[in-house]
Amino acid sequence: MRTLAPWRTALTVGLVISALNVVILTLGRALGTDFVVQPAGSAATTEIGIGMVVAASVGPALLGGVALWLAARRGNRSWRAVGWLGLAVGLLTVPAPFTAQASTQTTLVLASMHVVAGVAWVIAVRRQALPEAATDPDRSQQRTGVSHA
Repeated sequence: MRTLAPWRTALTVGLVISALNVVILTLGRALGTDFVVQPAGSAATTEIGIGMVVAASVGPALLGGVALWLAARRGNRSWRAVGWLGLAVGLLTVPAPFTAQASTQTTLVLASMHVVAGVAWVIAVRRQALPEAATDPDRSQQRTGVSHA
C-alpha cells in the first residue's frame, strides 16, 4: 500500500520548481532582463542569480514539506489542502517583486516565478496524494456501489 511521503514530495517539487525557475531566469537573461533589484529600504542593489533562484525555490518547498508532514499525519484531505495552500502562497506573493526597485521586465519575470512555483506545488502535491477511494471508503462506495463495511 502506498503511503504519503512528505519529504520526498517536498524535495522533488523543490528541485522541479528550481529547474523551472532557472529556465525562466535563463530565458529572461536571453531576452535582455538585467535582474538587478534594489530591495525596499536598501541603498544597495543586488543581481538575482542562479543561487538565489534555487534557494528561493527549494527553501519554501522544504517549509512546505513541514506542512506536508503535519498534514500526512491527519490524512489525505489535509495533504490535498496543503497543495492548495502552496498555490495560494505562490499567487499571494506575486506582488513581492513589485516592492523592490527594478526594471519592469525584471519585476514581471520574477513575479512569474512565483506563479510557476505555486502551480508546480499544487500539481505535484495533488499527484502524490493517495487515491480518494483508498482513503475514503464512503466515497468509494458511492462511485462503485460496493460497501467496504
